[in-house]
Amino acid sequence: MQIVERPGSLSWSFVFWGFDVMQYVFGTLVPQHFLPALGFIAVRQTQMDKAVNQSIGDLTGLDHSSLIALLSPVMNLSTRVEMLERLIPLKIEDIVDRCKLVAIAREVRDLNSLRNRLIHDLPYAYSPSEDSLMFVRSETWTDPQVKASLPKHVTPEGLYELGNRMLQAEIWLGMRFQSSGVGLEAHPDWLDRTKFPWPDKFEQLLRNLKTEQP
Repeated sequence: MQIVERPGSLSWSFVFWGFDVMQYVFGTLVPQHFLPALGFIAVRQTQMDKAVNQSIGDLTGLDHSSLIALLSPVMNLSTRVEMLERLIPLKIEDIVDRCKLVAIAREVRDLNSLRNRLIHDLPYAYSPSEDSLMFVRSETWTDPQVKASLPKHVTPEGLYELGNRMLQAEIWLGMRFQSSGVGLEAHPDWLDRTKFPWPDKFEQLLRNLKTEQP
């Protein structure tokens, strides 16, 4: 495999014609062993997406068919997360529940933004020694622009961590709206503030809400 080191690149390398194509996705710098982790992100994203849709349905009380009719034109997850954030204060009276749900919605928004960079950015360089891919925005890939727009570095372990954060957000959205047979109830862990995974976001939202109240 022919590897050309870029001066001052701290081991970041380019691979040109002549390398072992079996180790990389053809025509790219993405090693084959990154694919399971990238696939894990894709699966977890769809499940997190589904959890957002279900939460909107639980808040509005819409049946499944009506919910699909409402949300099917809204292809962008960030838009549906914004819809969820707008619904929460309208439908949730308890301020603790309200702040927890908004904190999760904002975590989903952050995770979706990270996922979008992985999907839409250009794999620009790969470091074998660090087993790390560098992504840059495809419209700003030349060297001067890369210096102006910070790249993102990812490893397989980091991708799995991101996917597990998506799973956590999905699970906690579902905890607030669990079917009890006669309605929707919160999971016991939801009621325990010490178990909430995003205490900083929650506490900040709670302080802001208390400040805003007369």
